[in-house]
Amino acid sequence: MVREINFIELNKLSYLVYRDQIIELYFQAFTTGEYAQRLERNSVVITLDDLINVGGGILALCGERIIGVLIASSLSAHNEFPFNDTKDFIVEKTLYINEVVVDLDFRGKGIAEKMIGLLFNNFHGNYYNAVIRVWDKNIPALSLYNKLNFEPIASITQTKLRTNGEEFKMDKIYLYKKLIAED
Repeated sequence: MVREINFIELNKLSYLVYRDQIIELYFQAFTTGEYAQRLERNSVVITLDDLINVGGGILALCGERIIGVLIASSLSAHNEFPFNDTKDFIVEKTLYINEVVVDLDFRGKGIAEKMIGLLFNNFHGNYYNAVIRVWDKNIPALSLYNKLNFEPIASITQTKLRTNGEEFKMDKIYLYKKLIAED
């Protein structure tokens, strides 16, 4: 029997409590399967720690086990965004969804969609827009974001390493959604 899934706010305190599990979930998502990349543990830890210092998000738990994490911050904190190639919107009033990760055993159960909905409810009124970046080959994620009315606004290409050390190109799409009308 699957236990009930609970959603809580990801903030500096909850991050400290669940930090190790969040790091392991991140590694599970990005070092295995179709999306497998070579990641350096120290780099991931620094990145996640830095993201929590500038943002927050939502955690999904099954009992005490982290099965989903969504991390978001102001778009102004995201230095890879191609600001010159995009819509005219207020960067400081745009929420950037840095990461959406769901445990392999819990994918396809609506957890990512629920976390995004909770995020938008928690930040209601603070942000006019939302932006997320996704790999163009991640069809399940693209389908979800399309369902949630995100639209493509920009793209970038990154060079990554496969787990065997071989380089590959990853085309990523930035998707945009208007949350509320700008003042």
